[in-house]
Amino acid sequence: MNIPPSLRSGFTVKWRDESLVDPFGDPIQSTDSWALKYYIRTNSSSGLTATGSTYGTGWEFTLSASDTAPLTKGDYFWQAEASK
Repeated sequence: MNIPPSLRSGFTVKWRDESLVDPFGDPIQSTDSWALKYYIRTNSSSGLTATGSTYGTGWEFTLSASDTAPLTKGDYFWQAEASK
């Protein structure tokens, strides 16, 4: 997972993740109709959701400056979810 360690309000953020493997050794790839999302949250706000677009067999994520504009200072937590 290559999500940046910090996000700044009003700045565009981009990152890429390679394809993954599930606990059974099966590939999780964007080319096999898998979707990858990041949920970025705090304890006090709804936060952001970043949905990856296909990049090779992995994903590319972009949060625009307007997406990050509502972010306030504080600790954020993230969770990645792959679904098919």
